[in-house]
Amino acid sequence: MSPTLLQQIVDANKSYLAGVSKSLDANAEPFVVVACIDPRLTCLLEPAMGLPRNRAVVVRTAGNRVCADDRDTQRSIATGLYIKRAAEVFIVGHTDCAMSKFSSAEVIESFRSAGVPRTAFGDEDLRSWFGAFGDIKSNVLESIQFLRRSGLVPSSVKIHGLVLDTRTGAVEVILDGDVASVDDLAIRPPEAEAAKPIQPPAAPVSRTPETAAKRPIVIEEDRVPAKPMSLREVTAALKTLVARERGRSEFQRNLMELAAALRDKRTARILSVLDQILSRYESAYPDLRPSLEALKSMIESKGSAEFNYIQFIKTAFE
Repeated sequence: MSPTLLQQIVDANKSYLAGVSKSLDANAEPFVVVACIDPRLTCLLEPAMGLPRNRAVVVRTAGNRVCADDRDTQRSIATGLYIKRAAEVFIVGHTDCAMSKFSSAEVIESFRSAGVPRTAFGDEDLRSWFGAFGDIKSNVLESIQFLRRSGLVPSSVKIHGLVLDTRTGAVEVILDGDVASVDDLAIRPPEAEAAKPIQPPAAPVSRTPETAAKRPIVIEEDRVPAKPMSLREVTAALKTLVARERGRSEFQRNLMELAAALRDKRTARILSVLDQILSRYESAYPDLRPSLEALKSMIESKGSAEFNYIQFIKTAFE
């Protein structure tokens, strides 16, 4: 059995890593590669994957992201499929991608120093406007998921997911479209960033005099009430949520809902939307509910004149 196109690319990459460039057959069926605009890929992508120039239709877009808002990338992929007759699609992410480290504050400073006003980007959240994401691998899978569900790509066309190491040139297969669908995989933050599950309280332990001497006795009914969260703790809890979930399309929609409420500037609506959003994630992030209660308390006690809570929420969710 002849090797699949993906296997040929993996073999070409192994050859590249061994110091020998190996290009795929230039006369076989074309295929589409969606990669990032990062300049480090300009001289790395082709040799690392063995891409023949007159066969590989390479589409470059910021963060190699394919989504509903990016019509131009969709048009380029469709051109590759239906005009160039490409038979397979490869979404190729890369390590150390700037779009996964996006800082709204730095970008705002950059365009303002160039004399460009914030209004030039509309009312949309800047992370959404630029297509920023939190996790490189999840971004690849979400782009594949969008393509597969968009109706743009026929089921006969295989879609693969790869990540290219910009330091070594090594290719990692995230999704083998020959044997699996993106819907077979769970798209979630990396394990290192995933929230720990909430553990149920331990059953009470009967203590003998011997064990009591070794362990302090905690009397539940005498527990000191929890201290209200500080503004710093609220900020940390919200930013943890954003850092871990911002790569998900659902969370991006949540941010758009919140942005619309913030533009409305009605406290009741803002808190209602915030409550709805945090309720969706509080089972995985136990600090969210206390954070919301602390935020409500600050608004009530200080008043909007002293506490600019709208700006605080905007900053926390950047």
